[in-house]
Amino acid sequence: MFEEQFKAIAGFPPADHQSACAQALQRGKSIILRAPTGSGKSESVWIPFLLSRGESLPMRMIHVLPMRALVNQLESRMSGYVKNFKGKLASQIRTAAMHGKRPESVLFYADAVFATLDQVVTSYACTPLSLSIRHGNIPAGAIPGSFLVFDEVHTFEPALGLQAVLILAERAAKMGMPFVIMSATLPRGFLSSLVDRLGSNRVEMLDGSRLQAADRPERRVTFEVRSERLTVQHIITAAKAAKKVLVVVNTVKRAIDLFDEIRRELTKDWNGRI
Repeated sequence: MFEEQFKAIAGFPPADHQSACAQALQRGKSIILRAPTGSGKSESVWIPFLLSRGESLPMRMIHVLPMRALVNQLESRMSGYVKNFKGKLASQIRTAAMHGKRPESVLFYADAVFATLDQVVTSYACTPLSLSIRHGNIPAGAIPGSFLVFDEVHTFEPALGLQAVLILAERAAKMGMPFVIMSATLPRGFLSSLVDRLGSNRVEMLDGSRLQAADRPERRVTFEVRSERLTVQHIITAAKAAKKVLVVVNTVKRAIDLFDEIRRELTKDWNGRI
């Protein structure tokens, strides 16, 4: 039944680690998940949330991310899955982004909130960045009662960001609330220490890092190093020969300048892909 429901929502059948996540969450267990980039970690928690919200999982999910761009991207993907979901009260499920430029759910009332860590931590501490202090106790009450998902945790600053994640996870564990911590690159020893710290009787560690090649779509990556300075024409030529091109430069300003130059170059026949 789960495989059919998963495929109906996501458009593809679940991998082993996705099924294992669903089984743990249906038992009310928290999860620490390590799996490769592109292996469907997000779907591992989103689909079970849609299927089990109000039962083994809370009615609200807060997906915590390090960057605004990731918040925007994942909120858009989740809204597509919500449209495919035909379950109970499906038409009433609302997704929202929550960061400085898209404060769409300042009270964390949406059913699936995608937020940056600073928004979640300050709201939990009754000092919300996107709301007046006099109303700060409202989101502070919403966050502890939500299904918390901490994503890309390897990118959080260790002394403050990661420690804030662990504090929120520890408090959720003490309250018996399920949560998920996931990453593609955290060392196994660190993951094991998280299980011990957060309570081995409440947390289940899942390792999808050894996915078989047959479980992942075939892909070809061409890596090219040039001695001369990168130009817009180099990028456009590469883009014509490949479906996707990743351009790596040393500074944010250089990346922005290159993008602006490419956009100006392609203004006449802009197709939205470059």
